[in-house]
Amino acid sequence: MELNDNQKTAILVFSVTMLAYLFFVKEKIRLPGAAKAKANSESADDEDISDREPMKEPSINPQELKKSRMVLNAFNSLNAYIKAYNAGESQKDLDQMVVDLKKMYNVKIYKKPDGRMAVADGVGKDILINDL
Repeated sequence: MELNDNQKTAILVFSVTMLAYLFFVKEKIRLPGAAKAKANSESADDEDISDREPMKEPSINPQELKKSRMVLNAFNSLNAYIKAYNAGESQKDLDQMVVDLKKMYNVKIYKKPDGRMAVADGVGKDILINDL
């Protein structure tokens, strides 16, 4: 049985597609040292997480939450951040969460010099400060 040019092209395209799928999607084919580098980065994150002290979850008077949508967004954002922190999320994931919350609600979560967590609006004015 001899293959014509169309069949050869189809087999070649299928083979290249499958190799690309295995390489990029399934990650079955790994570059030398990639697994070792990934394992080292994960173990470094684990060390940082285990040494962290849990943060106190924020509390606020329910009447304050009704005053302004910005205060409500700030409270919910800080609450989500602290819960993720206490659940052991990596610092990289927490940093990404700060970026996402900034885009969604125009609030920035940051740590003040005295160690308290704060939420600021788009211009940098503090909206909410969590007690220690």
